[in-house]
Amino acid sequence: MITNDKGIVELKHHILREVCKLAWEDQLTGDSCERLTLNKELWERDGSGWAASASAEYDPDDAGKWYGGSAVDNQAFFLPDGTALPSLRVFRDVLPEGSYRLGDADGNGEIDVIDASCIQRGCARVPMEIGEKILAHGNIDGDGLTVMDATLIQRHLSHSAVPYPIGIWMQETE
Repeated sequence: MITNDKGIVELKHHILREVCKLAWEDQLTGDSCERLTLNKELWERDGSGWAASASAEYDPDDAGKWYGGSAVDNQAFFLPDGTALPSLRVFRDVLPEGSYRLGDADGNGEIDVIDASCIQRGCARVPMEIGEKILAHGNIDGDGLTVMDATLIQRHLSHSAVPYPIGIWMQETE
């Protein structure tokens, strides 16, 4: 249950991340003409087009006829080969100062195996150039930095079920 502004910000960032995964996967880039049938199925199933077929109920003349997506939906964010354009950074740039991704133990903005390694090294008290404040972003389950946090990141990276929103944008607390 979300009971404060911080929780609302976290939820908005989590939703944005999930929507971006659907709307901007590499199958929906500018060269989608060859994949139009597949893309139409994805747009309808995932709601990642600009409108769903259900919109015909309230907008029969526009969204009801032209629901789904188009071959140019994401050309402002990706090249036809799927390479991200600098315009995609707008989502990073609108985050409040002090934001970080849950699990980003090395502070580079990505969740990867290096984060798991940093957590393991931190738990073993191996000296690193990463500050304690950044390393603490690897505390996934909220019970302090432990080897379990590294395991949770590894499970996340292998697409296994993880009961925590790894990668969600969080706000620093004082």
